Amino acid sequence: MTNQIYLFLFSILRYLLLFISLSGYVILFWKKYKIRIEFLPCLIFTGIIFIMYLGGLLNILQIMAYIIFSIGILIFLRILYKKYLDILVIKSILTPGILLFFLACILLIICYHNARLIHYDNFSHWGLIVKQMWLDNRFANASNNLIQFSSYPPGSSVFIYYITLFIGQKENNMLIAQNFLSFSCILCLCAFIKNRKNYYAFLLIVLYAIFSLNYSIGMNTLLVDALLPLMAVANTAIILYYKNHISKAALFSIPVMTATLLIKNSGLIFALFNVIIILILIQKNRKISKDNEIKRMSRREIICIGICIIIPFVFRLLWSQHVKFAFSADTLESAKHSMNIQQYIAMFSDKANEDIRKILSLFNNKMLDFSTQIFWVLWNFIFLILFFLMKQERKKIWLTFILGNLLYITYQIGLLMMYIFSMPVSESLMLAGFERYNATIITYIFGIGLIVQLTLMNINLKNLRNKVWISNFFYLMLIGYGICNINLTKTVLPQKPEPRIKILESVVADLSEVNEHSYAIYSPSGRNDNGYLKYVSRYILYTDRIEILVSLDNELELITALKSNDYLLVLEKDAYIEEVLSKLGENESYSGIYKCENIMNVLFY
Repeated sequence: MTNQIYLFLFSILRYLLLFISLSGYVILFWKKYKIRIEFLPCLIFTGIIFIMYLGGLLNILQIMAYIIFSIGILIFLRILYKKYLDILVIKSILTPGILLFFLACILLIICYHNARLIHYDNFSHWGLIVKQMWLDNRFANASNNLIQFSSYPPGSSVFIYYITLFIGQKENNMLIAQNFLSFSCILCLCAFIKNRKNYYAFLLIVLYAIFSLNYSIGMNTLLVDALLPLMAVANTAIILYYKNHISKAALFSIPVMTATLLIKNSGLIFALFNVIIILILIQKNRKISKDNEIKRMSRREIICIGICIIIPFVFRLLWSQHVKFAFSADTLESAKHSMNIQQYIAMFSDKANEDIRKILSLFNNKMLDFSTQIFWVLWNFIFLILFFLMKQERKKIWLTFILGNLLYITYQIGLLMMYIFSMPVSESLMLAGFERYNATIITYIFGIGLIVQLTLMNINLKNLRNKVWISNFFYLMLIGYGICNINLTKTVLPQKPEPRIKILESVVADLSEVNEHSYAIYSPSGRNDNGYLKYVSRYILYTDRIEILVSLDNELELITALKSNDYLLVLEKDAYIEEVLSKLGENESYSGIYKCENIMNVLFY
């Protein structure tokens, strides 16, 4: 009991130190550079991604983390020493949006204190890559043969690595760290609320948060299908908020757009979309300055904006070069979803004409399926109503409507190209992950729609007030309908691992140098789990020297498995394995770990 109290207090201390370090940066940038407080958590977090990514490329990942952390602590101590943090400053910082952010983070920490990774893809890549960073304190390279998705950028992973380095390297903290990042993106929407007592606006944002975090995949996983569009929404929010100061918009976009590009390969579409918004604002500035004799942007400002736009894409290019340098050509050729011409040609060549026709037919059916497209249809319906209601704001509404639909169509075309050129035949013919990928674009267009709704709330004209409320009500119903279609108990609450996974963890808990051995894992239910046990075992044991056995029909198969491996892990029993192991002595369950050499000696010699 005493040890548990000490561990609890130590955990609180770790969170407190992380909070102090992050607060140092937030207060500094808020006080010195007058950045809107609701943007700062996202800017600080993406700034950490930006710098940690550089540290990873320079092979000083852990050193860079300690430098960032220490500087934050020193800044905070200096703020206290200089007495910059008085009551008025604290009141100014603690806006309703920031308070909601803190509340969400605290609830997350409480609810996820014992959370576990469950989803298949956590073990095939997203959790595995973080574990690799924990163990090696560097990016993966050719020596890490467990990493199959070597071309996947490490945006979310380096942030999780940074946060868990200071709060504890455990699975629940992985989930907590990623949700911190998602929460910070949603917080950016609160910057558009001018009236702190506009509770209806905060309600809209809270409902959007529930929808966006859980519609595509859920909060209890490390998959980035929710994080990616939220990061893009945060970038759009920053750009639109500083639309009259485009240089600031471009400058603040550097870390956020870089993070968007480094979270997932498809972040390229969202980053380009935000670049288009910046270019539209530049053109608008030039037109207004010409018509109204307002100071026109100088060539120097435009060049600076251009550099700010280019930097994130240069960083993404650096990742491609790193992958080529760190991994062998054979590894890259076999890597899944690699972004290179050779891979695209190989995947396309594997598909017969009949396969491509089936993919096109299946994809066309998805596009015409009302149940699949209902949120897109309803979003368009609301914006058409808004267009006819708000005559004074038609230009803004129409531009959002056109750009949103162009992005949606472009994204879907990109999705089709992925199935044809990037996915294996078996996955393409199932349109694997379509609902998840489609949810990503829905989350984004809902986000930009919400930004429009929030800006309309700031209009004080009496003749428009009722129309704004009507529009807000429709949007509230849209998000509410989306939430009703989500099983929140499965997407929000932590899920428990299967009994066989618990057995696997318990039997290897006392085994030294776990990843130095080879294993035959016996689990009859593994026959129908689509390789789930294989990836979980690779993650837990941190080795690819694993053989999954779902049945043993004869003695020869058993001998072959025992000769090829160091240990036999029995996670489930059937009549045959029970008969074999009974010869070793009486056992209540027979589940456990057995040294293959010992079994061979007893049974066959």
